[in-house]
Amino acid sequence: MRKYKVLVKNISVISISQFGSKLLAFLLVPLYTSCLSTEEYGVFDAVVAVVSLCIPVLMLNIYSSTQRFAMDENAELGSILTYSFRGVLFASAGFLVVLGINWAFEISLLLKENALFALGLFFLECLVNVLSCFAIGINKVTLASIAGAVSTVTMLTANIVLLAGLHLGLYGFYLANISGPLVQSIILLIALDIKIDIRKKNQPLLKEMLAFSVPLIATNIAWWVNSVSDRFVIIWFKGVAVNGIYSIAYKIPGILNVFQTVFSQAWVITAVRDYDSEDRDGFFSNVYSYYNSGMILVCSLLIMFTRIIAKVMYSNDFYAAWEYVPFLLISVLFGALSGFFGGVFSAIKNSKVTAYSTVVGAICNLILNIVLIQFWGAFGAAVSTAVSYLLVWVIRIAFSMKIIKLKIHFFIDVVAYIILVVQALGLVFIDSSTYVYMLQAGSFIAITVIYRENVGKLLRKLLNIQRTKQ
Repeated sequence: MRKYKVLVKNISVISISQFGSKLLAFLLVPLYTSCLSTEEYGVFDAVVAVVSLCIPVLMLNIYSSTQRFAMDENAELGSILTYSFRGVLFASAGFLVVLGINWAFEISLLLKENALFALGLFFLECLVNVLSCFAIGINKVTLASIAGAVSTVTMLTANIVLLAGLHLGLYGFYLANISGPLVQSIILLIALDIKIDIRKKNQPLLKEMLAFSVPLIATNIAWWVNSVSDRFVIIWFKGVAVNGIYSIAYKIPGILNVFQTVFSQAWVITAVRDYDSEDRDGFFSNVYSYYNSGMILVCSLLIMFTRIIAKVMYSNDFYAAWEYVPFLLISVLFGALSGFFGGVFSAIKNSKVTAYSTVVGAICNLILNIVLIQFWGAFGAAVSTAVSYLLVWVIRIAFSMKIIKLKIHFFIDVVAYIILVVQALGLVFIDSSTYVYMLQAGSFIAITVIYRENVGKLLRKLLNIQRTKQ
């Protein structure tokens, strides 16, 4: 019961940050779609995509080691921080060189015109990654969550002022999104009372940290391909405006992604500290079972109400984005389940399996994007993303079975996944509203019946945990 208590506690703390901030972000989508054109949102999304690709590559993904190695007993925290901050400085210098080369040769006019904002986003995101990972690694989860919540509130307030109040358009959107990580960095720097000695050296530790983080560069690039490359293929074949519509479609799956983000951050901490290859008490099996069934139910519910949510959230030309939502929701589901096994691999410091599975998924995604987007447009991108995340999940679950004894009910789960796909296809291709919602309601009820035992067990366990607190 202690393991469940710790996991629930960490989920609760992280939820304070994630649910409040993500809810505010969700409610502001109508503001974005009314104050920005599809082209402007497409440009912003492309710049953020470039920054998100360059961060793990130029930082050698060192922030992953920051969190994992800070969790070890007798960890040399000073050395870990020193190498992590050096990574931020070297990466920022490297990104400046990338921008300089792009400016000189005009490889991307879009990046050249937005270079200053891209540099600001890059540096602050690198810094926030290191500080947040370090805070979580030393078990200051509450601090990391509060800093994240304040950051989001700051960013969203700035969006309201700069977009709705001052009507600054795209530049206001950039400034608002830079303000969040800036405030978050300041809070963490002050609260953690960080002291860095740049002369400090521990070569064996550095080699060990890089041995863990470098393979994850491939993982991050592959996740980028899975999550973002479709935007560039869409721009190439269909234009920036279509990319703007497709990008806004991710806002509804973002609701499901909140659950995934909260769980993943809490799960890595728990998996590292309570790893048992035999799973003698069934903890890992039970957590996977509860997590899987919970995510499927939320995914089904969101697919059912996609059109209704889209009418509230998406203004003007952005409403067409609802068609891409169902399969993006399914991709988030399998990404979340893949993340569960990522926690297992992190516990044994095996980042190579994580990298291999993600790279295979990325290659599949890229090939499918190039083929399907030409014929199906942005809908092809959504399908490609779902298929690639499914492949990553299959590979990781196969590897996991070799290192930990998990009891997974494959037949029941596969039936539920098939129902989700039918539900998604029905929403997109059935014209009759009556038949559509009959199918949606029937699918959700069927999934609820399938997992009624899991839901009951989870509720009883949560009630027991609550009673022991009182």
